[in-house]
Amino acid sequence: MNPASFIFLCAVALTTLGVIVLFSASVSFFENDPYYFVRRQVVWLLIAIVAGFTVSRVTLEMIRPSA
Repeated sequence: MNPASFIFLCAVALTTLGVIVLFSASVSFFENDPYYFVRRQVVWLLIAIVAGFTVSRVTLEMIRPSA
């Protein structure tokens, strides 16, 4: 396994663990909507994934004219 795959798997595992811990800790705060914080976390996670993918596709040649 190359280092990039290992780091990616660690990030996925930590993110999953964080969402699970967030859900278990926030159930008692909003009894009418126990998924409130989890939904917010997942929305920001999706925004971060899209932003990360977009930034990873930008090349130096695309940025150089605006420098």
